[in-house]
Parts: sequence; C-alpha cells; structure tokens
Amino acid sequence: MNKRILLGLAVAWLSACGGGGTGEPAAGAPSAPPKPTAKAEAVVRTPDYESGEMKLIERRYVDGVAFRIPDGAAVLFSANPMDACTRLAVLAREGSDFGAFASAEAPALAVVRNAEYPQGSVHYLEQGSTTYLSQAIPSLQFEGDRIVAKGQETHYGTDAGKPSLEFDVDLPYASIKDFDTLTADAGPEAAWLRGLAKQAVADGAEAVVAATFLENESDWTSYSARSTWFDVLANWNDFSVIAAAGDADCATLVVQAPGFSGGWRKAVIRARGPADQRKVFAAESSDSQGDEGSYFVGRVEHPTLGAFPIMDARADNVPDVGTVLIFSDKPIGDQAWEQLVQAQRAVRATAGASFGTNYMLGSLEFAGPGVAAETVPAETISNAYIDETSISGLIKQGGEGAPRLVANYRLALKPLPTP
Repeated sequence: MNKRILLGLAVAWLSACGGGGTGEPAAGAPSAPPKPTAKAEAVVRTPDYESGEMKLIERRYVDGVAFRIPDGAAVLFSANPMDACTRLAVLAREGSDFGAFASAEAPALAVVRNAEYPQGSVHYLEQGSTTYLSQAIPSLQFEGDRIVAKGQETHYGTDAGKPSLEFDVDLPYASIKDFDTLTADAGPEAAWLRGLAKQAVADGAEAVVAATFLENESDWTSYSARSTWFDVLANWNDFSVIAAAGDADCATLVVQAPGFSGGWRKAVIRARGPADQRKVFAAESSDSQGDEGSYFVGRVEHPTLGAFPIMDARADNVPDVGTVLIFSDKPIGDQAWEQLVQAQRAVRATAGASFGTNYMLGSLEFAGPGVAAETVPAETISNAYIDETSISGLIKQGGEGAPRLVANYRLALKPLPTP
C-alpha cells in the first residue's frame, strides 16, 4: 500500500449525542444520570491533486464506531449514518486494516492507537493509499470502556486556503461479543445462507455464486471475495453463524466452522439488496490453529433439542467413568452433568480406550431441559490426542435428521481427584 503524508488538510469533528427517554420523572423520583457523550462526526478538506486545480475537496463524516484491536484501539468513521451491517463488518475484522471500507467516492477516516502509533494517528484511507492527517494525539485516552481524543493542527497554506485538522472524538467501545450468537444462528440471515448452501449441493456452488455475487471489475478485491464466497458455499458444511446484522437492503454474517485438521475458520460475508434479491459484494476468510491454548468450535443438531453452536466446553476425568467431554449452548461452570442438562442443552462424549496419547470415544449423550437423554454409539474421531493436562480432537458424527455433533477442540483436562 502506498503511504504518503499530505501537508495540507483540515478535519472538523462535530458531535452526535445519543437519544434519551421521553416524559417527566415522577414527583420525588431521583433524576436519571446523564448518558455519556458520543461524538463521531468529521469534515475533511484535502487538496484536489487529481484535477490540477488549486482547491480543497470537502468530505463529511457523520457517524462512527470505536473498538479494541489486538494491540490498542481504533475508531472508524462513516460518511453516512453507519448501518448495523457495516458496523458488524468493521467489528468482525478485529484489526486496523480499514482499506476494505474505502472507495473512490468515500475515503475512510480512522483514528488508530497501537504499537506502530503509540501516540495515536489519524488515517485518511483511499483505495491503494493512506494519508496521515496527524501522527500524534497528545490528548488521546483509550483505557477503560471508551476512547477520547481532542486536538487541533494547522498546516501551511496553499492558494486554496489553509488546510487544518480539528478533531473531537468520544465513543464507547463496541465489540462483536455484543451480538447474541444463538439468536444470530437461528435468525433470518443464517436461514438465507443455509438455503443457498443447500442449493449449492443440488445445483453446484458455481451456479449459485454466479446468481448471488455482485461483480465489481473496478475493485481489485472482488476476485478474492468471489473465491471466498464459493469456498463457503462449496466446502463449509458445518458452519455456524456467530453474529449477524440485517436491514431492508443489507446483511452481514460472521460465519465460523471447524478447521480441516484443527483450529477453526472464520468468514465475514457482506451482501446488498432485500432478502429475496440479496447479492454478496464482499467476503473474506481467515484460518486459526488455536496455537495459544484451549479452544472449541462446532455445533449440535438434534431432532428434539434443535440446532445450536457450541458456546462452551469442558473436559473432566471422572472416577469410575473415565475422560468426559461436555459441549453446551451456555456456560457450563462446574455443575455435574445431571444438574447441567436440567437448565441447558448439552452433549456428553465419553472416551473409551486410550493408546498412549491416542484415544477413542465410547458414546455420545444428547440431553436438555424437558428432553429425555439420548445415547448413541460414538463413531470415529480424527486428530485425537490426550495427555495428563489436555485433550484434543475433531468429532464429526451424525447425518441430517439424526443426532449430530461436529466439534473441533483442545481443552484443559482436569486431573482425577486425589483419593
């Protein structure tokens, strides 16, 4: 990416406050505390180098979202009120590469604080280039639950005037964790995606992609987006939708599936148009091997329990039983199996024989509130590994209409209780 510093621009950031309730408080009732300020508006004026005319181009930004990144924090601003679909797409990237949100008509504007910019920086992103409007923000505060920054800079003048930079940002952090995974996986956006995946099995993935992908020859990322969309439809057979946002003319889905040999895969899919005419225009995926410790990813499908993504998992050494794995749709905690399934849906996998660091499964038990437990013999397990402190593997068992468990995991293994 070509990076350059333009020496003449101005940004004036305005404020947009969140709305409150209506009506007067009851007599004698305590006053409600004021809601925190939320500011996310901007005006950027840059020299018009392309036309050769000595004038400034003005672009306005009226909304934005703040979020944590692995080594700091960031704010991305929008030239239009940011819809839920775009907001989720920003949060799902979990990084500070905002080139995907820049276009020739609407360059992206961002505040970034990370290891590369420890004092903060204001980035103006066009397709193929990044301009640094400011490379230090002395007032920047990013600890706690929000990011705050305010300042002013003036650059040398041109025939068109004096570009300058003013900014005033005060936003709470948002996160993909704010989205309800169980609701997303059972929602209309997930149903739309699963319908297309079934159609891809019947008609071929290429035919479905051709009918549902919005080509953009002027966007160099369009080819890779099309390839990712094809891959999801053709090869991600056991995906769960972990977050989704939809509106009358847009949809964003964050999709997760077990990896082929370990870890997991994640894709962010963005589409335009009403549900019956929806076309994907952006899609990107990433793979993770879960090298930094425990992980679990997968889903359960059962004729009576229904279908749900695995939200928590636990591994125990149980006296007189052996090694037991539990996968559930809610946090598991330390409850015994019998108490656990009175309040939440879960699957218990009991390990059978072990051979050194390899092991086999003996049975799978599906149970939940008001549902009689159903035990089925376990089939094969891939990538099985067990030692004194951990257990890992890939379970894929069951077909359509039958109890099904797909889980890729590496879990800490509790030792047997001391007699």
